[in-house]
Amino acid sequence: MSVYTTVEGNNAELLAKVCELYLIPEDRIADVTYGKGVFWKIVGEEQVIATDKYSLPVKQRMDFAKLKYDDDQFSIVVFDPPYIHTPGEKYQNNATYKNSETHKEESSTEKYHKAVAQRYRRGMCEAARVASRMVWVKCQDEVCSGYQWYTHIEVFNIAQSLGLYARDLFVLKQKGYPTIQHKIQKHARKNHSYLWVFEKLDMQRQRQRFNLGT
Repeated sequence: MSVYTTVEGNNAELLAKVCELYLIPEDRIADVTYGKGVFWKIVGEEQVIATDKYSLPVKQRMDFAKLKYDDDQFSIVVFDPPYIHTPGEKYQNNATYKNSETHKEESSTEKYHKAVAQRYRRGMCEAARVASRMVWVKCQDEVCSGYQWYTHIEVFNIAQSLGLYARDLFVLKQKGYPTIQHKIQKHARKNHSYLWVFEKLDMQRQRQRFNLGT
C-alpha cells in the first residue's frame, strides 16, 4: 500500500504511516515529548524510549532542551512540543495539548509566538545532537496577535541551520472541526498540522547534496 503525504485522522494514524515508510527494525527511538503516548497507540512502543518533562514518572522526566543522552545515541528522535501560544481552557483540553501540567506552565510563562519558535529551536538542537539518523518534528501554523505565523517554515529553517535535510513533509488533516477560540473569523480556520521528517546527513553527503566538492 502506498504512503501519501496527507493523512486524515489522528497522531497515531499519522505516525503509523511515517513508520511504515521510514522505521526499520534496528532503530531505537527517543520520544522526548511523550505526553500520554498517543503517537504509539497503533505502532507500539517496543523501539521507543519515552521521556517527558511532566507527564511521566520521575525517573523518566527529562527536559527536551537538556537531554541526558550521548551524541548519536538514538536512530530517531521524535519532537512534538506544545505549539500554540497562550492556550485557553478549550485548547488545554484539546488533543493538541495532551499534558495539562505542561500546558499550565507554558501558558503562564511563554505568551507569544516568539517563545514557540524558541522552544522549537532549543528542542531541535538537542534532537539533532542525540539522533544518528532522523529527527521527526510535529508542528502547526498559528495566528498570534493578528498575524499569521507559518511555524512549519520556521521549523524548516531551523533544521537547515542544523544541517538537517528535509526528506519529507506530512500533513495531518483533522476528521472533525478545529477548536474555536475567537468567534469573529479573520483567517481561515486551521484544521491541519505537519510532521517533518528530517535526515541527519554526514559531511560528505552534505557536500554532495550542495555540490560543494570535497
